[in-house]
Amino acid sequence: HFIKYACANEVAVGELAPLTKKEEELLWHFLYKKSMSQIASSYGMSRKTLYIHRLRICRKYGFKRFFHLLFIYQRSRHIFASKICRVDKNADQA
Repeated sequence: HFIKYACANEVAVGELAPLTKKEEELLWHFLYKKSMSQIASSYGMSRKTLYIHRLRICRKYGFKRFFHLLFIYQRSRHIFASKICRVDKNADQA
């Protein structure tokens, strides 16, 4: 399983499917290991809804399991960081 995901440096930032604003917010909570209960209470959502959001995020990035996304993130933070920087720069130009 890991061999397929081990080449994170080959993933182009432009190939990532766009996330909704809510998914972007939740993604960072998921990546920084907040518990589902903490996230659910702060957003007023059920844990089941959060799991659905997490599943959709994984699908948009092409992963079957969140663990794989987390694994790639921990090894290749620059891919995610550069995507965020591009979004911020585009917002400044508008």
